[in-house]
Amino acid sequence: MSEQHKFVYDADGVPFTIYQQDKLGKSGPKTYWLLADTSTGKRRILNHTSRKAAERRADQIRAAMVKGQAHRQLLSNGQWQEVCMAVEILRSIGMEYSIRNVVSAWAECVAMLGDRATLLDAVKFFLANHQGSGPQPQPIRFDEAAKLYHGYKAAERKSAQHLKNIFSRLVNQLPQKLPPGVMLNALTAGQLEAAVVSLGLHPKTRNEYKILLGNFYHWAAKQNPPLVPKGFNPGREMERVAVFQREVSFLNVADLKRILTGLQTKRPDLLPLVALVCFAGLRPSEAARLDWNEIGDDYIRLPGSKSKTGRNRQIPIQKNLKAWLSQWRQNSGLICPGVRACN
Repeated sequence: MSEQHKFVYDADGVPFTIYQQDKLGKSGPKTYWLLADTSTGKRRILNHTSRKAAERRADQIRAAMVKGQAHRQLLSNGQWQEVCMAVEILRSIGMEYSIRNVVSAWAECVAMLGDRATLLDAVKFFLANHQGSGPQPQPIRFDEAAKLYHGYKAAERKSAQHLKNIFSRLVNQLPQKLPPGVMLNALTAGQLEAAVVSLGLHPKTRNEYKILLGNFYHWAAKQNPPLVPKGFNPGREMERVAVFQREVSFLNVADLKRILTGLQTKRPDLLPLVALVCFAGLRPSEAARLDWNEIGDDYIRLPGSKSKTGRNRQIPIQKNLKAWLSQWRQNSGLICPGVRACN
């Protein structure tokens, strides 16, 4: 059996806990004096054979703290461990700076940057713009570069829908949320994210902006002369937003029959649109652009210029769809003339 008592020893203003522990051994009872020390960031127990020896060790630890660790008692054990880890990091990369100098420089940089970027963003920007004797980027404003990118894609004969997205997002919407006249190579991922978020978009659309901006900066770096330094792409550094998919519900035959019956009396102009969407699998925007010249006897030929994907599609006409279309068949013109094609 062993008994333990504790008391606090004041080492010139620094409290140390000392435990008196009595143990019963083969040769009889024996007393030990255990000093609890946390000066290294981890709690350790130092064993002594007398109370005086434990107090003398506490005085020695306190003297060492005065020399190099005067503020140790102001930190929790976790905070002190972080300080020790920071020292090891500095040693591992061969830096001869003190933690005080490093923290001071970091705080000064953060104050200068404000909320515009992180210190890591600033370092990446510096490295991207100081790459030696390679071709120097041509300074250009974001809005001017966006117009050039739209023109380049138009020359590549991209689909009308693709060009419309580039123009709407890069030329019209985003420049309004960025600093006026901001240079293309002066933007960070954080600034671009803040501008996109301010548009109040759905997460899926925000991810589409990330892809579009990544492609835009990749194109800019390949121009001659380049519009941004090689490897500089804040668009691809933007965060990807999690998109939560909702459970998809499907119309059954009874529901579809009820909808079609209701449209016949209330909105007959929408019947062709609903029939094409339900029986041909077209998107509403695609059905609204479809012309009678593109409806054959057995197939619908959807041109890439009217498809969201920009690719031609050939769609079989089922018997039920053929019966509906026969009621409205025309030689030419839009199948859904009263419906506006929305994206």
